[in-house]
Amino acid sequence: MKNIKIIAYCLIFVSFTNKIVAQSLELYPQVWFNEQDAKDKLAIGTATISGTAFTREVSRIQGQSQKHKAKANTKVLLFPMTEYIDEATKLQKIVAEQGGRVVMSEKAFSYRLETITDANGNFVFHKMKPGTYYLQCNVEFVGHDVAQKQVGRTDYYNGYGYSGSSAIYQAYNYSYDANHLLTKFVEVKKEGELIDADLKPNLWFKNYKIIGATFSSGDKCGRLDGNPFGKCTEYYENGQARIVAKWKKGAQEGETIEYYPNGAVQVKSNWKNGQKNGTASFYSKDNSVIKTEIYKNDILVSTKNK
Repeated sequence: MKNIKIIAYCLIFVSFTNKIVAQSLELYPQVWFNEQDAKDKLAIGTATISGTAFTREVSRIQGQSQKHKAKANTKVLLFPMTEYIDEATKLQKIVAEQGGRVVMSEKAFSYRLETITDANGNFVFHKMKPGTYYLQCNVEFVGHDVAQKQVGRTDYYNGYGYSGSSAIYQAYNYSYDANHLLTKFVEVKKEGELIDADLKPNLWFKNYKIIGATFSSGDKCGRLDGNPFGKCTEYYENGQARIVAKWKKGAQEGETIEYYPNGAVQVKSNWKNGQKNGTASFYSKDNSVIKTEIYKNDILVSTKNK
């Protein structure tokens, strides 16, 4: 993977508002990352992807819409489109509505290319092979807007005396720091092709929900307010699922399935409030039941061998 740079922090799938808000929702792609597939798609080619990264702010100051180019040395990230990245971008749309973040595995995040922008926001990726890529850049800028503040009140009187009052407001201009996340899918169809891939906003906007991002080694569960939730999957090195469990309010809930490395079911168990409850069935690699156990509140009640 020539030209791939590994760093100790992550910018993937991050978006910011001009005000920092708490992140509570975390979603993890429930797809095994195919390392060889990503490596092959980042092999050296002869195509070039270039463009300019810029965004706009929509201000209430006389209808202004100011353009902001990425500052010099702003990072632009490029990921090969794999099944894992496709899943991650779909999850990003979900958290965009709710706030939160999409969490990639450390290994998946490492298979990327990086470049930096010049003083005019221009960037370029050389030696690309035909394929589809996902580009991302976080553009920082100082925005400007107008607000109102109360500076006094006006009192009203009638023939009977005081009848009420109303507030007096005065407009004022202010500045704020903001980051806009810019993303784009780019397709290289043939060797030697020159692709124009400007990174720009596809909506006119000023305020953003936090979409968020980080990397994780091994934790496959989504999290809500720090507690695991939803479908959680762990994998063997060969990409086969090892355990598929469901979580609710920070506790295992419902059916959990454990698999052999060849994909055959090994154990099916039932959980409630984080404890085994009901039947747990154990299978041989040829899918025949070899034992069943009955649990109540995580206590083994009975065992039956087949």
